[in-house]
Amino acid sequence: MEKAEKVIQRQIDLIREIVGIIDSEINDINELGKVTLNNQFDDMRRAVLLDSKRRYATTFKKIAAFLSEKIGNETNKNSQFYLPNLRTLLEVYAHLLFLCHAKEDRQAVLCITRDLFLLASFVQHEGNEPVRERYEEGLKIYGSFLKNLGVSLPDNPLKLTYIFMKSNNLLFPSVREMLDKYNIKSSAVETAKLFPNITKDPYRFFAHFSIYVHGHPLFGSMSGQGNEKLWIISKALLLSSQFAELIDLKMLGGSRINEIKTWLKKVQESRAEFLSYWKTKLGSA
Repeated sequence: MEKAEKVIQRQIDLIREIVGIIDSEINDINELGKVTLNNQFDDMRRAVLLDSKRRYATTFKKIAAFLSEKIGNETNKNSQFYLPNLRTLLEVYAHLLFLCHAKEDRQAVLCITRDLFLLASFVQHEGNEPVRERYEEGLKIYGSFLKNLGVSLPDNPLKLTYIFMKSNNLLFPSVREMLDKYNIKSSAVETAKLFPNITKDPYRFFAHFSIYVHGHPLFGSMSGQGNEKLWIISKALLLSSQFAELIDLKMLGGSRINEIKTWLKKVQESRAEFLSYWKTKLGSA
């Protein structure tokens, strides 16, 4: 293996290692779900929040693992086609970041209504009867819980429209709003020590990657700048660190912070050679 390949492989191995930590955190979340609070309302709220956050964590883990598996063997020319995955990672992170800093009742309302709104959308566009039944079942399960929080959803999924959701303040904020700089820094204390600029216009990256997601015509005419692979590795590494620390701090009470610190030390030890390699690639095509 050539020196350049070894530099890249070290970073990919680090992504895989932090993905493993996130996977362990997901198992920890599952264990939390086995504890009851002996109060029906509190138990339901807790179950909703743990399930929603576990699903966010699982989605993030799968995408980060996919990138670590594929990007190492991809050509520079085609690496640009993986950039949309970074946008997805950033969006998943933004949602979990927002939820972890919102009041629990608000979190529960948004998570439940988001899922029911998705089911309603399928019914509206496809007239899917099994999905309609799932919507009705969801209302039976969560209807009383939501009403206790002052939220009432229509029995007919055809009436649960985007306008209804917006007028009743049931939509998540925009990604720009959810990427709150204070929340980012306060929930990534150890990561910020190594990457002090993590709060510097985080939405700019999301907007840039959106160009690729939405099929901007310039994207199709470009052969890439030659550094896309390095961008993907660097950003996936950083986001995974922020994501793992967010879960640990806001959900697990810091139970895995020593693992994260040990991993960050490895990142720091390999950072100089990675940045040095990147400098040699600047301007290449």
